Amino acid sequence: MERNIKNSSSFIKAVAITALIAGTLDMIGAIISYTANGGKNPLVIFQYIASAVFGKVAYNGNVSMILAGLFFHYLIAFIFTLFFFLLFPKIKLLAANTILLAIVYGIFVWAIMNRIVIPLTRLDHVSFDITKASIAAFILIVCIGLPVVIGAKKYYRKFA
Repeated sequence: MERNIKNSSSFIKAVAITALIAGTLDMIGAIISYTANGGKNPLVIFQYIASAVFGKVAYNGNVSMILAGLFFHYLIAFIFTLFFFLLFPKIKLLAANTILLAIVYGIFVWAIMNRIVIPLTRLDHVSFDITKASIAAFILIVCIGLPVVIGAKKYYRKFA
């Protein structure tokens, strides 16, 4: 049954909708955090994301770099959502507690992004700051972890 669920169009639709929601919430969280810390132009966030692939040229003011950053942002949200949807049926012990699972997954996403993905990019190394890391992890827990857990639980509830 599980293989049929994953191959169905309803599975892809559920993952896509959940990723869109999570990616949008994460984007809003990033924009709020950025502007609360004195940032003037939130489009710089997407240039920063694009600079992971394109380097400093991403800051040249070109709209295509902002769009590339936006694309990468949603692609990453989709990948993390898909991963969780595939993992969810295998983690029955934690599945009962939505909040705990959202916390664990949000911290997992933070760790993968900050300890594996970002070091592999063209981004400059930034020293660890516990306050910034805590804020980023909190945003990921609320904006990625929570909607992804809720989306997966809602999807798999149909087959229970």
